[in-house]
Amino acid sequence: MFSRLCLALLFLAVCAWLAPLGAQAQAVASGVGPSTPGGRQRGAEPENDAIEPVAAESSTAPSDGQQFEQGLFADSFAEEQAQRDGDSEGSHWGPLACRLVVRQTVAPPQQQPAVLTCVALNVDGTLAATGGDDHHVRLWRTADGRLLAVLKGHQDWVRACLFEPDGTGLLTCGDDRLLFRWDLQHLGERRLVARHAAAAFAMALLTDQRQVAAAGFEPRVWLHPLAASEASAPLAAPCPDMRGLAASPDGNLLAAAGRCGTVRVWRTDTWEVVWNLKEAGGRIRSLAFSPQGTFLAAGGEGEHILVWEADSGVLAQTLPARPGKALALVFCDEQTLAVGSSQNDIRLWNVEAAELVQRLEGHTGSVAGLAWHGGSGMLASVSFDTTLRLWQREGARPQVARTPAAAGR
Repeated sequence: MFSRLCLALLFLAVCAWLAPLGAQAQAVASGVGPSTPGGRQRGAEPENDAIEPVAAESSTAPSDGQQFEQGLFADSFAEEQAQRDGDSEGSHWGPLACRLVVRQTVAPPQQQPAVLTCVALNVDGTLAATGGDDHHVRLWRTADGRLLAVLKGHQDWVRACLFEPDGTGLLTCGDDRLLFRWDLQHLGERRLVARHAAAAFAMALLTDQRQVAAAGFEPRVWLHPLAASEASAPLAAPCPDMRGLAASPDGNLLAAAGRCGTVRVWRTDTWEVVWNLKEAGGRIRSLAFSPQGTFLAAGGEGEHILVWEADSGVLAQTLPARPGKALALVFCDEQTLAVGSSQNDIRLWNVEAAELVQRLEGHTGSVAGLAWHGGSGMLASVSFDTTLRLWQREGARPQVARTPAAAGR
């Protein structure tokens, strides 16, 4: 009798231990990008908006009751080589390998890690910012994957993030309709740049004009001055469901696209519409200009990824059909386009030859965000599998990280 009681108690203990692991695995396995606003709602959010630096090597919650992120797992995968498809002989592209996988840890009352849908790298490649469905923005050190700060203030899914080129600010927007500027020199300060009428999905910086363009679930693209005293101005968008925005490197062109499949391009000196590019044939989820501004690429739910000459609007290339949706695009150089997809991988295309030069595998959920840092040859990717991955060219070295002043508090 006694032995049976012991076995029953052991069985119940094992079930209790496995339950949270099963719930987390189910959440990751179901990670496919949503097509409707609102996103996955969390439980009660903190009453106060806060920026919480992470206690180094902390294993217990701070005594003052504030909730800090508890540690993180950052696993180096030097031995994990990217899976390559096709023959890249004759290409100048240097292959990428996964250098770091950053996995979030969970502190109560949070039940599971945040699904990540946007990522940005700062100008020197030492910091990565990520946002997702837990309403928070996180700052990571790219050298070792350490979590430096958690930026709190959004009340819903964070859809887009951008570092300002001078490194002093970070811009974020999301389903709560809010666009914030976070002061990276004084992490306790943030400013509400704009409150939209609907969810904001995408942003693009126009550095010469000191403006940020934002778009989402309304038939307008908004131009918000970064100076608090100036008024915002609207542009007529091609449809009321906008997902992609991109500014040319010289700041002369702004492109926007969404559900209708039309890419609208404006000249930023006059705000005249110069092209309405309609070849896409499906919802566009991402746009990207090449580093020198030669090409403009669009991808989404259509069968192909299209690339136009940016100075003429002429269709320059149609990349071969591929499975899944193209959720994120970024050019790694003038001829190499990285595509994150709902197939859980990243494919690198040579635009001129329309050939696949490399396939990066490792994510177990849709790859929803990409960012490239040319100086260090580093690609950052985030996924519905809740991880941030850093891929680097063979032989390249990570930048030496600078920790924000507040991170040591």
